[in-house]
Amino acid sequence: MYKRKLTTPSPVEPITLSEIKTHLRISHNAEDTYLEGLIMAACEYCERVQGRAYVQQTWSQWFDAIPILFPLKPTPFLSLDSIVATYNDDTTEDITSYYGVNVDGFLYQKDVPSLTKELPKEDGIKVVYTVGYEPDDSGESTDYIVNIPASVKHVIKIAVSHWYAHREPVVQGQSVNKVPETLDALLWLDRDVQV
Repeated sequence: MYKRKLTTPSPVEPITLSEIKTHLRISHNAEDTYLEGLIMAACEYCERVQGRAYVQQTWSQWFDAIPILFPLKPTPFLSLDSIVATYNDDTTEDITSYYGVNVDGFLYQKDVPSLTKELPKEDGIKVVYTVGYEPDDSGESTDYIVNIPASVKHVIKIAVSHWYAHREPVVQGQSVNKVPETLDALLWLDRDVQV
């Protein structure tokens, strides 16, 4: 069994407040906080549909036993930061060198770790890894969103636009407003399917 947790969230959202205000043709600042919330919600929605992380983030995953081949989700994979075994006596051992990650983001065992003690029964192996589209740090500051596909950014804008225009799912006397099927159609083109 395993469990996974986001340990370091993305430092920025894939779409800036300025971009969404331009997209919506909004010139006032009265709803900036509301729009920022919509951007976050749209990004979370899109990431879940695609099984991806758009902006660099760090995840921790715990295993009860030593994994031999296991997918690290979400994708795209950037780096394997550490794998640590914790023993019953609470001592730890770094076993990162025994593992690698293939191009599909699967953690695999290169060598059998020669563990010095018996692992605890629950969550004895902790894997820490970084995912997201590759940031560009060649300038004065890191550009985290430069390599996010334009189609993803557009879908986030569509979702924010729809939710901004339709703040409630039901309006008296009208039918239910659903997020346009366009969103799912665009997102499903490049989703990461669990195999």
